[in-house]
Amino acid sequence: MKVKEKDFCVLYAKDKKCHDMENLNCYLCGCPNFRVNSKSSSCDINSIDGGSIKGKDGFIHQNCSGCIVPHKVDFIKEIFSRNWSDIMKKTF
Repeated sequence: MKVKEKDFCVLYAKDKKCHDMENLNCYLCGCPNFRVNSKSSSCDINSIDGGSIKGKDGFIHQNCSGCIVPHKVDFIKEIFSRNWSDIMKKTF
């Protein structure tokens, strides 16, 4: 993606990754396990590698930087669909 979709991520131009893993797959950059409402964001699967940060405004922000679940090839193959809405509807 870094070559063919160079505008997809601002990190591509900086030659950086959002997660420290050798074979990072960016297909599910928007994680289907991420949920947000008016007071907080959260992880649908309560990943042990996730966490939360309370903002100055009181909003609880999900910190997904330690989680690589949606970037694993097996996970992507399991839930792959060309229709993004189908992926986001699935719960685990």
